[in-house]
Amino acid sequence: MVFTVNKPLTWASYSLDGRQNITVTGNDTISNKSNGLHNLTVYANDTFGNIGASDRVNFLVAKPEPRVLSTTTVAAISGATSLMVDAGFVIYIKKHKR
Repeated sequence: MVFTVNKPLTWASYSLDGRQNITVTGNDTISNKSNGLHNLTVYANDTFGNIGASDRVNFLVAKPEPRVLSTTTVAAISGATSLMVDAGFVIYIKKHKR
């Protein structure tokens, strides 16, 4: 999400999930949020003393869960790789014996 203002500001802040405001001093990135629904409200104070707030924006974080390979899967992958290497070695020998 990106927010812009059309007047000079003396400060800006945001509230994430209804928590205490965090002051913004420049570009800011909110990272490492847990999966699920979150909300954000941005506040700003212009040079004339006017304080404004954005509408609350809801957003969903849906990071894929890490995939864990089972022992059986790892063994099957290792076996297939070994078989491919062996077959390649046999083909190499046959071509160069002529």
